[in-house]
Order: sequence, then structure tokens, then C-alpha cells
Amino acid sequence: MMSCSSGSSRVSRPVISDDARLCLTEVFINRMLTSAHYLNSQHDYKFWLKRKIQFFIKEGLEKKLRVIFDDLLGLRLSGTVGQAEECGTVGQAEECSSKLAKIMNCDKKTLLEEFLKEILLAKNSVQLQRLYAEYKEQLETGAVDMI
Repeated sequence: MMSCSSGSSRVSRPVISDDARLCLTEVFINRMLTSAHYLNSQHDYKFWLKRKIQFFIKEGLEKKLRVIFDDLLGLRLSGTVGQAEECGTVGQAEECSSKLAKIMNCDKKTLLEEFLKEILLAKNSVQLQRLYAEYKEQLETGAVDMI
């Protein structure tokens, strides 16, 4: 009996640049975050935010990590009266500040503490140890203006 085969079992994949791969991955993760937010799924939102941070750590994208970490840190520790302009009146600033300290009903400080641990678990964590130390210190001291 003869078998019919073309002789090649390889499937060719299109080659894309690293920049395109990075961009497409980030766009995909952002869409998943948007979907989780729209569906009000705290579990999925946290899952995809963690994946985004792991992706940035793996790729060594310190500036993008700082943007996320600044957001998680800044509103949690900084604003009260200063945010009154964004929240309405000075009397509403405290209530608004407590709302801004959470994202999808998750405490931002707690998320930051959890996500900082991802740096320590990563293979390339040596590159990001300074970033870890900066944000860990700010969490412990409550200082925002160090960034």
C-alpha cells in the first residue's frame, strides 16, 4: 500500500518583526482588559492586568511598567483635597479619593504589592530590581513624590 503525502509537513508562518509582535500583544491584552471592564469582571480584569505586567517585565519595558505602577500608587496615597477639583466640591473629595483608590473593586495598593512580586519571579528581574526597590519603598513609606 502506498501512502500519499506531499513530502513536507512544515507549515510556514509569516514572519513579523519584534516591534509588530510587541504591539499586537499589547493591543490584544488591552482589548481583554477593556472587555473585562465592560463586563464588570473583577477576576478577568485582574488576570489580564497581571498578564500585561508580566508581558512588560518579560520584554523589559520599564517605562510602561512605571505608568501602571504610578497609577496604582499615585491615587492610593496622594489625593484628598487636591483632587477636589476633579471630584466636585471639597466635601466630596474624600469619598472620591476612596473610589479612586480602587480599580474594579480591587484596592490599588494591594494590586501593586502583588504585581511588584512578579518582578522578583521573572528571569530578567536583575534589570528591574531598581524599579522594584523604588516602588516597594514608596509603598512602605507612603511617599508619592519620589517618582
